[in-house]
Amino acid sequence: MKYLTITQITAQMHSFVDDLAHEGIQNHVEIYPFLELQQKYHSLLQNKPVKDYLEWVQRIIYDFSLLMRVDNLSFSSRLEPTLDIIYYINTNIYHKVTVKDVLIHANQYCNPARAQRDFKAEMNMSISEFISTKKISVAQKLLRDTDDSIQTIAEKLKFYDLNDFSKQFKKKVGISPLMYRKNNYQKESR
Repeated sequence: MKYLTITQITAQMHSFVDDLAHEGIQNHVEIYPFLELQQKYHSLLQNKPVKDYLEWVQRIIYDFSLLMRVDNLSFSSRLEPTLDIIYYINTNIYHKVTVKDVLIHANQYCNPARAQRDFKAEMNMSISEFISTKKISVAQKLLRDTDDSIQTIAEKLKFYDLNDFSKQFKKKVGISPLMYRKNNYQKESR
């Protein structure tokens, strides 16, 4: 009988968390709590290997089920444009993405000013803050999982320059990209 490695189990847990978060986002008015819990678990899984599979599964299901009881299967008119904006940002994360670009995209489906207000109400952050947070999150993943230089990562994510990237990264994460890499580089994935 072949057993999964801790790395494989952890990858399954990440996928499981994404599935539950996606389900919550699709079926609830307030999506921010699901995104917040998703980020919390991704962070926990990065810092703590999964040793007790069943314990993690039960804990994840319990936490997401608490959120799902709040307003199960309700619908928000803000949800569709917000999800569309999130999708647009995620698919263009390696491009120079501005709020103006997002609002031009949103204009195809709804009033851009309303989309901007609805996004902030749904996500508890502005579109600009979301773009920045998403870029830093992708940068963290690249710093952990690749051998790309910090300069290359800054260029890939279209930061103005290395100094801008380092400044924004430190503001969001609390440490420099170099220190983050030293503390989190995944040597076993090589």
